[in-house]
This record gives sequence, structure tokens and C-alpha cells, in this order.
Amino acid sequence: MTHKLVYAIILFIFLFLVANNVEGYILCKTVNDCPPNTRNLRYRCIDGKCKSHRVLYEWDESHTQDITITPCIEE
Repeated sequence: MTHKLVYAIILFIFLFLVANNVEGYILCKTVNDCPPNTRNLRYRCIDGKCKSHRVLYEWDESHTQDITITPCIEE
């Protein structure tokens, strides 16, 4: 019984990991053949395949708020 349970768990985990690692490349000749860019992803035609690259935005200090931390003193 234990072997069957372990076997089933291994199969389930394997199928879950394989399903997450699928990369369906779109064949392209130019960047125009790739999907449109989104806010977080940029597509480029590299080696005849559309590949996505994440865009990392730099932290803008003007959007931070001044936070004053006051110590809590119990009397």
C-alpha cells in the first residue's frame, strides 16, 4: 500500500512540474511576428523563436513616503 501511494505522489508531482515548464515558442523571422509587448514582458525574435524577457522597473524614490517611527514607551 505504501509503495503505491509513493508512486502516485511521484507521478503527480512529476506531471505538475512538467506542466509548469512547457515553453511553446512561436516561430518568427522578425520581431513583428512575435506577440505584442505587455507591461512586464518584451518579446524578441532570437534564433527564429519568439522569446520573452521580463522588464524590471527601477524603484522611484519620489513615490516613497516619509515614515516617522516613534518608540513605544510603557510607563
